[in-house]
This record gives sequence, structure tokens and C-alpha cells, in this order.
Amino acid sequence: LNEVGLIISVMAVFIVLVTIYLTYRKRHHRAIVFAQVEFIFLLLGGLLLVAFGAIMVAIPPDDSICVSAIWFINIGYTLELVPLIVKVSAINRLMSAAKKLKRVV
Repeated sequence: LNEVGLIISVMAVFIVLVTIYLTYRKRHHRAIVFAQVEFIFLLLGGLLLVAFGAIMVAIPPDDSICVSAIWFINIGYTLELVPLIVKVSAINRLMSAAKKLKRVV
């Protein structure tokens, strides 16, 4: 079962690295610019840390591996979710100001 988890997490790392490369190559395209390149890289960096944490969970346990896996997973989810929450909050503030017909600064 650990081998299956290791294979899946290595595939996740590979997919995230390919996505980072493609995002960097196409960073000047209109859709990527509108999605904010820095935002995308934060999300992908968080996903990469979570995937590395999954690799560490799949290998035989050791004290240092257990601690680093917890840190990688926690920091990865933080980097992945905090920008989403901030962006949703900004959009919510913009939409509520639009309903009141006020300028957002």
C-alpha cells in the first residue's frame, strides 16, 4: 500500500512541476495574466509542498521524516488555501461595493 501512495505522490509532484513550467512559459498569455501569475505560483507551490509531504508519508517512518511531513503538508495547505481565501474576500468586497454603487479603493 505504501508503494501505491509513493507512486501517486511522485506523479502528483511531476504534474505540479509540469504545470509550473507551462504556467511560466505562458505567463504572458491573456488568461494567465488575468488569473495573476503570482497567485497561480503560490497555489502551485502549496500543491508541490503537499505532494512532497505525501511522499514523506509514504516512505518508512523516522522521527525527522514524520516531523518534516507534517510541516510540508501544513505549510503547503497554507500556501494553497490562504491566497484563495484572500481572493474570494476581495471579490466579495468588490461585489458588495458594486451593489451599493461605491468606489472600492
